[in-house]
Amino acid sequence: MRKVLLLSVLLWVVAVGYSQEDNPYKIDKLRLEARIDYEGLIKDDTSANSGGFAGKFINFAIDGHLTHRFSYHYRQRLNIADVTFSSFFRGCDWLYLDYHLGKHFTFSAGKQVVYIGGFEYDYAPIDVFYWSRFWNNVVCYEMGASVAFHDTAHKHTLIFQVCNSPFVSKPFENIYAYNLIWYGNMGVFSTIYSLNLIEYTKNHYITYISLGNKFTFNNLSFYIDFQNRASFAQKNFLFKDITLIGQVDYRFNHHWNLFIKGGYDVNHAQDAATGYQMAYDQLVLPGEEYYYCGIGGFYYPLNNDMIRLHAFFAVNHLDYTTYQLNAGVTWKMDFLQAFKYLKEQRINKDRRPRKGHKILETNKDEN
Repeated sequence: MRKVLLLSVLLWVVAVGYSQEDNPYKIDKLRLEARIDYEGLIKDDTSANSGGFAGKFINFAIDGHLTHRFSYHYRQRLNIADVTFSSFFRGCDWLYLDYHLGKHFTFSAGKQVVYIGGFEYDYAPIDVFYWSRFWNNVVCYEMGASVAFHDTAHKHTLIFQVCNSPFVSKPFENIYAYNLIWYGNMGVFSTIYSLNLIEYTKNHYITYISLGNKFTFNNLSFYIDFQNRASFAQKNFLFKDITLIGQVDYRFNHHWNLFIKGGYDVNHAQDAATGYQMAYDQLVLPGEEYYYCGIGGFYYPLNNDMIRLHAFFAVNHLDYTTYQLNAGVTWKMDFLQAFKYLKEQRINKDRRPRKGHKILETNKDEN
């Protein structure tokens, strides 16, 4: 029943998109995206190695406007949508409404991204191939509300958000996160900086200072993320519980891209024997020290990102070393472009003369 209902909703959205020229509502984006990988893992401990093909993601996304002031945004991860109806939102990355107040302010409410800084965190999961310990464990979508300020040139955005804590384990747990983030674009240099105050149990907070820095020079770009995590109960606030990430990308042309990425997570804020319930940081646990690095590339057969082939080799180490070999394909189905193409084909077909009918030529010289 749930699958039938979901399919019915998708078909309705497709129908609306196809007929939006007669519809008062505006759809800006309507797409389905998927990624399928082959992955092999080789571990240097006694556990068995593993490998095989797997579907990593299948996402449905729609964005649009109800009026010139109200816009909506929705993305559903269909590969984890087969859950009880009451927990259907678990497969929903975001579903929120924006109210645009003039050129500078936007108010939003619904299920949103938890605003934490850093470029690795900011990438969509479908575009992240190997990752930090923090990225792997953090819950990055929660119910909440936010207000954003945009400068006149829309090069800088400052957002304050109040949402459910990423550490909630049940509805109405009454613990929250307070997030302040800055997205900056200064040409060569871009930023995603945040200050976060996050309640992990009632009246117990952890703070994040997250600094994402990106530099772009023609075909070469690289980013460096640094995050410091600390509780008010710590004696030493800085550099005891951190994540450091770096990635370099070089775009040879429209088709080929090479990347190198590495990172390091460590938590020395508490003794390694500290249990989970007593840990200040419940994402990178006390005593953990994790590093990873790898190299890979993309190939785009078309002159856009609608089809992307990828391959990479990575090594990571926590309690033992794991070697990861991965190759796969990502594709995006843009329904609006497909509808536009079908419409043009229909118009062109209607314009063609029917069989047996003569084309009447007009003499341009006649008055």
